[in-house]
Amino acid sequence: MGDMHRLQSRPNEALNLFQRALEISRSTKDHNMSAGATLLLGDVYKDLSRYPEAETSFKSALEFYKEEQYQTGIGTALVGLGSVYDALSETSKAEASYNQALDAFSQADNELGRANAMIKLGGIHKGRSDLVRAAKMYESAGEIYMRIGDELGRANAMLGLGRALQAQSHVEDAERKCKEAQEIYTRIGGELGRANALEALGDVYRVQSKYPEAEPCYREAGEVYGRLQDKTGRANALLGLARIQHARSEYVGAESGYKEALDIYIRVGDLLGTANTLNWLGDTYRAQSRYFDAEQAYTQAEDAYARTGDDMGRASVLLGLGNVQQAQSKVTEAEATFTEAIKVSKRVGNRGIQVHALMLLGGILCNRGDYAGAESRYAEAVVILSELGNESALQSVEQILKTCRSRKLANRASLWSVVSPLQLLSVSAVDYIRKGIGLLRRR
Repeated sequence: MGDMHRLQSRPNEALNLFQRALEISRSTKDHNMSAGATLLLGDVYKDLSRYPEAETSFKSALEFYKEEQYQTGIGTALVGLGSVYDALSETSKAEASYNQALDAFSQADNELGRANAMIKLGGIHKGRSDLVRAAKMYESAGEIYMRIGDELGRANAMLGLGRALQAQSHVEDAERKCKEAQEIYTRIGGELGRANALEALGDVYRVQSKYPEAEPCYREAGEVYGRLQDKTGRANALLGLARIQHARSEYVGAESGYKEALDIYIRVGDLLGTANTLNWLGDTYRAQSRYFDAEQAYTQAEDAYARTGDDMGRASVLLGLGNVQQAQSKVTEAEATFTEAIKVSKRVGNRGIQVHALMLLGGILCNRGDYAGAESRYAEAVVILSELGNESALQSVEQILKTCRSRKLANRASLWSVVSPLQLLSVSAVDYIRKGIGLLRRR
């Protein structure tokens, strides 16, 4: 009965029943029942964002199952423990737990458990923008779910794959997968899954600037999350709506939405959600020339990304931070920030961010009269754009490089006094750079 309450999103009722079950099993010294009740308590505590209690419950169950050498129980407890770390943005610990769970389920020849662990690992890989590995995990899990006839699991795998495809800009395939998942959730009565699919569809439409289609998806998802008391889900839906308002230059509404979502993420301890929202809030402030507020938001976002180990997010926020520092004539700070952005974006393979940061750093160096340093940065951008085959952007950057070299030879005071490198960029080049940044953004 307690599990029925939990699955129907009545966590408080479920909690009371599981606590009673645990008390009874302990009084009768039924250790197997105690471990099972402890696992279920962990799930409810996690649903209620009571993470310390959830962690304690899963660790207690894990200890018992290890003593019994019961591999399925070990795997189940490890998945629960990993999900707690995941919610707390402790990604490395979550990944380790999921991998151990996958090994335990494999030893037990438990196909359902293996698929569930794969779904979780797919989420970890996607969060790190390792999208190829994420897609493979979701596909493998989906094959298992289909083989054993688990419709809910198949929908979860399909939705995960849809999100991974969207992050790779395969929007048509992503839309199809999300819609298929939504149909399954609707058919089997999975309200939480349906809300997740609606939110993901909103993201797919939003990145295509199909805002009239995206808005109702986010709104309906938000309503369902509200009914289910899913705080993180509601924050995600609010975030989607705020990003639409930002894209429409409705900055007051966007700021309000970001702040409401941010408050929820902070309350539930979602560090990655906090970092992403602060990053986009910084963008909103920067668009209004509120540079002091933007710098504060970006600095807080960078700290949160660093704590989660999310270098993709950190590369993005460093670019924004450097821009606002430069706008405030903090040239030394901006130079250091763009240099770090280049290093981080190169490490994680986001060449859109890397090119943009190289151009901005080149401009600073050129303005200072360091033509050799500027030439080196522009030349590096040319190499990257040549490899990508972006001809229009390449031509624009090559012209900047040519101008820099001519200034260097003429020993003129500054390229920036004549023309800004970003002003020379064609619309295609700017679009390319923005796309590079956009591909990084998650949620």
